[in-house]
Amino acid sequence: MAGFDPGTGLGPRLRQVRASRQLSVRELARRVGCSASLISQIERGVSVPSVGVLYSLATELGSSLDYLLFGSGGGPDGVPAAMPDLKAAAPPPAFVQRGCDRRIIDLASGVRWERLTPQPEAMTDFLEVIYSPGGHSTD
Repeated sequence: MAGFDPGTGLGPRLRQVRASRQLSVRELARRVGCSASLISQIERGVSVPSVGVLYSLATELGSSLDYLLFGSGGGPDGVPAAMPDLKAAAPPPAFVQRGCDRRIIDLASGVRWERLTPQPEAMTDFLEVIYSPGGHSTD
């Protein structure tokens, strides 16, 4: 996924999780340490959060990064949407995947996120975050 597009659902999912926690835009911004305007812009797909802000949002909301970014990994609470049918289940999934098969997000700031596992984990996100040389974060 080169060139992450904020219109892919990050904003609506962020709004959904925030609303389910009964938090206002201002309260979430206060807890995360950013402006209410930034939260509003992210929810509307006008702005892409920095790595630090995105991580802080997921942590504060008790949501997985995978859910906020891709809509996978369960619902807003990290709980799987439905339990799989164990009788019809395929062999257990692999725990590691090759670099060429990873889901990737390249942010405009030069930061790259790569998922290290083939499936989302309910309580943990296994990601490699790569900063470009000389790049800087705007958190």
